[in-house]
Amino acid sequence: MFILFHRCNSLLVFICLFAFHVSNAQVNELEALRTATYNFVQFDNAKKNAASNNKTDSLRLRTTLNKAFMEFVLHKDSKDLQALKRDGINNRSSYIINDHNYFFHDQTRDYSIKTTDNNVNHQIVFYGMYDYHLPNFISFYIQPFNLANKNLVVYYFKLNGNGIYFIKDLMTNKVIFESEAYTSSAPIVGMHVIDNEHYLLIEDMENNGQRAMV
Repeated sequence: MFILFHRCNSLLVFICLFAFHVSNAQVNELEALRTATYNFVQFDNAKKNAASNNKTDSLRLRTTLNKAFMEFVLHKDSKDLQALKRDGINNRSSYIINDHNYFFHDQTRDYSIKTTDNNVNHQIVFYGMYDYHLPNFISFYIQPFNLANKNLVVYYFKLNGNGIYFIKDLMTNKVIFESEAYTSSAPIVGMHVIDNEHYLLIEDMENNGQRAMV
């Protein structure tokens, strides 16, 4: 009886630890991205001496930042903001995760459409870390789309108003498309199915309007 109880108890501990690891892994990706962003921005803004502003270090830090963002994108649960919120402390207007403040905002793209299906942008804001000399905080966007039984998610991390967005197929957990973005907000205004292999993307280009891409 003792052996059976001991084994069951050990199994329970293992299950709890495994569940914590899976949950915490998503937090680790987010925190790694924040750290890489902080290091890059601090370096990029430091113009005090030539030694701390050489191209080799800049490229290294930017590569680390790009890698950290891609690791977040390729985490299988990266679009599940509720899981991130559960791992944080609700501070009313923000969530505290490992002593860092994050804002999570849901933005409706078209208010004339009552449903949020294919009509919401998720924004994650790094509180306390400014977007270079702009008055806004650093943030990135997650845009989920469910089209013709395809679950696609757009990820966009911008610095100083520009960056590259990625589209991931949730079924394969692979990036199927990437493109430069021309906005400091969420890049995709709309996504529509043409056939099994083609989609129509409508991009936001801020003051230059919009552009369509197949």
